[in-house]
Amino acid sequence: MESVSKPGGEPKTEADARLLSALDWARKAGWLGSERQLAQQLGLATAVFYKVRKGLQSFPKEALLTLEAQLGLNLMYVRQGHGEIFAWPQVLSSGKGSVYERVRLAALATGLTAQAVRGQMGLAATAWRLLERGSEDQIKGLAQALQRAFPGLSIAWLLLGAGQPHPGGPVNTQKARTLDALPSSRPAQDEVLYLPFIDLRARAGFVESYLQGLTPNDLPLRPTLPQPGVRNINEALLIEVEGDSMSPTLCSKDVLLIVPVQPADWKYASGGIYVVVYGSDHLVVKRIIRNTLATEGILNLVSDNPQGGAIDLEGQDLRALFRVLAVTRSL
Repeated sequence: MESVSKPGGEPKTEADARLLSALDWARKAGWLGSERQLAQQLGLATAVFYKVRKGLQSFPKEALLTLEAQLGLNLMYVRQGHGEIFAWPQVLSSGKGSVYERVRLAALATGLTAQAVRGQMGLAATAWRLLERGSEDQIKGLAQALQRAFPGLSIAWLLLGAGQPHPGGPVNTQKARTLDALPSSRPAQDEVLYLPFIDLRARAGFVESYLQGLTPNDLPLRPTLPQPGVRNINEALLIEVEGDSMSPTLCSKDVLLIVPVQPADWKYASGGIYVVVYGSDHLVVKRIIRNTLATEGILNLVSDNPQGGAIDLEGQDLRALFRVLAVTRSL
């Protein structure tokens, strides 16, 4: 990657410069708090932004992945300068799509299951069924329920499909902070989680076993530290990366925190990194850049490493999908 470091103390790379510019823009739009608050929410030292601005270090890749998963930051833009700055998956244009579709999309982007969202919204089963059927006008207090579940998203977008998912534009003048839903401080260093783990040796057997009904309870456990910004840990798994097809975002032997995506939500998956199980024995870690499962039945998978290739996967071959939420922190 081309270095742009200059005697005046500027960011080391074009990618760092684009990242800082994007975050500055988001902060002015009201999406984010101060750099100190953001550093705490990402589990970073408070001086990290100063060091990146002065060219003393590059932004940690683990934090980049969290920004992508939680804020919709487009890492392809950061790395290469192409595409939209924030690549939140889209299922609507000028109000198209239902409230239920937008809720499921927001749940996918934040790593929450439908059951977890329903619980955070505080909806009874009957109210949830009304939402599924498109009868949201019969649900009392729906705006407040959505605010509880997605405190950083635009209520105008969730209810009406107006504007953008994140507030700060002309439609929603109440500037909620997107990352306020994340932990406000670093997790306790002595807190350890034990999660089901798929290592390199087990990957080939995992696909066959998973398709035959393997559950996370059947997998060995691996200790890991809590991940900043990750809210849904109940269904999380750990998986080890093999090869360099996703370099420089991911490296071989990185251990990823992933959560399953329900088949009903596959058509919404876009703009992030996923573990994809397809065919009878294939498992890959790729970025989804175009999803036409609902219309053309195709999922376009690409590698961050240009030499890693791309796959146009037919929906009928898709067996399972897991969203990557974070690169785990070492113990």
